[in-house]
Amino acid sequence: MATLERLKESLDSLERFLPAMMSTQPDPEAFWITFSVRADLIREGAGSHADYVWSRLDAMLAGAGMGEETTPSLPGYRLPMGNADHRVALTESV
Repeated sequence: MATLERLKESLDSLERFLPAMMSTQPDPEAFWITFSVRADLIREGAGSHADYVWSRLDAMLAGAGMGEETTPSLPGYRLPMGNADHRVALTESV
């Protein structure tokens, strides 16, 4: 399990990379795959800080205009989006 400080650093890094990821992945499906792979790496080490990680992921996506309404409905996506129902719904790897 990562420390809270390490998780914050990883989330900050992902948030800084988000605009570049959005501009280099103009296809929404490609963006979501890229984002979810990076987010999963952080999420998997969250342990007892999982709620904090989910809230940060939700906030960065909302801030970038990539909220729940833009999420593709394709199998294999494991995306944050506010509540536990979304956290467990899609668990296949892409």
